[in-house]
Order: sequence, then structure tokens, then C-alpha cells
Amino acid sequence: MQLWAVHLELDGPSPWGVYSEISGLRVEVQENSSQIVIYNVDAASEDEAYEKALSAANHFLNTLSWKAGSHLNIKCKSTSVELTDSHGRKSVLIMPEVAPISLKMMAPKVVITDARGNIITQTNDSEKLTRIDVSVSEAAAFYRQAHLTNNPFERFRNLYLAAENVADRIRTKKMLSEQKLQKIYKTKSRDKALLQFALDQCFGIKLEPLKQTAAKI
Repeated sequence: MQLWAVHLELDGPSPWGVYSEISGLRVEVQENSSQIVIYNVDAASEDEAYEKALSAANHFLNTLSWKAGSHLNIKCKSTSVELTDSHGRKSVLIMPEVAPISLKMMAPKVVITDARGNIITQTNDSEKLTRIDVSVSEAAAFYRQAHLTNNPFERFRNLYLAAENVADRIRTKKMLSEQKLQKIYKTKSRDKALLQFALDQCFGIKLEPLKQTAAKI
């Protein structure tokens, strides 16, 4: 196995400078930067490194969307992968391919340049970043996807799936069976009972935010 650092391009700048540790990987994004970087990726190939980094980056961005309301997406096929071999030597692969590149070390930051010395990307001091805790959450993933689409039906579908996921986790913690919920809400439909439970748990009698959201669709 070898250690990799994967740089992924975002569809917009991050309003936050934050980082997290996810299964041994460090994921970070600088304030006002449109690049997310995943360090310490242990992988046998660049493809494996990319897949591991992409998974960690999405969990990170899901949490950023869920907790901070910052909804960012990863651009397809716009990445650079940096390999550190057993001797500490570094090499960088840019996808899609561009001019030949080299890696130039300049304390306290790393600058990647092409063969002519032009800066391709630059990372700032990571010590200034704020840590956020990331946990794998289907609800957060659905919530983020709802804000990345312009399709009102897809937005509603993903928001519903997020609420359903939260409700199901609450139901499990409260040790309520699906049959019990159906009995409480007097319905034979599992989905209808869970949706009503989700609305009760997420909004209670305060339905105004939901009505305002519905009015914009």
C-alpha cells in the first residue's frame, strides 16, 4: 500500500475553513477555496485512492450541508492525486491530463507547478482550520442531495427520505415497531405511518416552516 493525497474540485467556494478525520483520512477545505483535499489515503493504485477519497469527501460534504447549510458538489473528473512513496518522494497525477508537472516544496505550504513553473494549485496553512465531527448519515446525504438539485420533485423526494431516515432512527431508539406506528396513526401503510411520525418528530405542531417550504415549490 502507498499513501496518497487527493485534490477534488468543488462547484463553488466553501464559506468555511474546516477539516475532519474520517477512518484515518484527513479531509479539509480552506475558506473561500473550491478545492477539497483528502490526505493519508492508503491505497494500492490511483483508482483505489480516488474511490476512497471520493467516499470520504462526500461524507464530509454531507455533514457540512447538514450542520452548516453549505451545499457543495464535487465536479466530475477534475482531480489531482499526489503519491508519496516509501522513500518520501512525491509525484502528482492530474486528471484530466494537462502539461507535465512537478511538485515544489515551500514551507509552510505546498505549491504544485507545471513544467514552466506556473502554479496549478496552492494549499494554505491547515492549522487555521476548524474541526467538525463527521459521522456517516443517510439523512445528511439525502438532505444535501435535495439542495443540489433544481428539480422540485427530486428535492421533495430527498427531503422526504431524509425525514423518513431520521424518523426511523428515532423509532428504533424508542423501540417502537412499525406495526405499533401503524396502530397509533390508524393506517395499514407503513410509509404513511412513518411519514406522519417524521412530521410529528421534526415539526410537532410547528408546521409553518414546512408550509413556507411547500409554498416555494
